Amino acid sequence: SHRMPPDPTSLPLHRRLRDARRAQGLTQSALAAQAGCKQSALSMMESGRMEALARGTIEKIAGILEVSLDPGDGAGTATPTAPAAGRAVCPNGECPSNVPFVVDGELIFWPRRQPAPGGRHCAFCGEVLERQCRSCGAPITAGACCPQCGTAHVLPPPAAAADDLAAWAETRRKELAEWRALLDAT
Repeated sequence: SHRMPPDPTSLPLHRRLRDARRAQGLTQSALAAQAGCKQSALSMMESGRMEALARGTIEKIAGILEVSLDPGDGAGTATPTAPAAGRAVCPNGECPSNVPFVVDGELIFWPRRQPAPGGRHCAFCGEVLERQCRSCGAPITAGACCPQCGTAHVLPPPAAAADDLAAWAETRRKELAEWRALLDAT
């Protein structure tokens, strides 16, 4: 039986905002800077925790993305842009492209190379790729952190708010290894 994709106007607001941001090729950090909020709060809102942002900020984000707060009017269509150059990382801490580990009690992610150079979206999860450090603007390089300012390329997801980060990271690495084994088997 063939399933039809959901009508975009019936999706919850957080999904419509996330989908519009991705369709416009905006990273979370770029949108957060435009809206005057933290990227981590925007990430929480996009994962369904609407209380992470004030109503006024959500309205500002909806305006930037041209998404109506009323689900019935179908605003928010994408304008594609040209492929981008340079190394890119997926900023989504839940994406299978990012391998977690703990250093000095801090959760850090090692981003794996994207399989499609020049792509605007993550080949694993569809998130808009980051090509610049969200703190200092330096080009993304190999590694988990910016060599210019030390900022981590990937923020931990809300799901990683565990008491034992090392155990969370170990469990996640096992899940990723299992996932890669399944991919290699196909």
